[in-house]
Amino acid sequence: MTPKAESSILKGVIKQAKSILVVPLVAGSMCSTTLLSNGQYILAIKCTLASGVSTIILVTTVYVVDRILDIKS
Repeated sequence: MTPKAESSILKGVIKQAKSILVVPLVAGSMCSTTLLSNGQYILAIKCTLASGVSTIILVTTVYVVDRILDIKS
């Protein structure tokens, strides 16, 4: 596979990844809502924290890869 073909495949993957960046945050929010309604406050905080960190890592990774691909092209 040529480098241009690999680059275009990666750009397609990054474009798809941008559309699902907030999924971990939404899932964590739904989980936290359930935990809060059951009175499990500490677990709700942990769930929210984990989903927030996952979202930040995902956004950062996608941003860095997108910048790298922009520089190469």
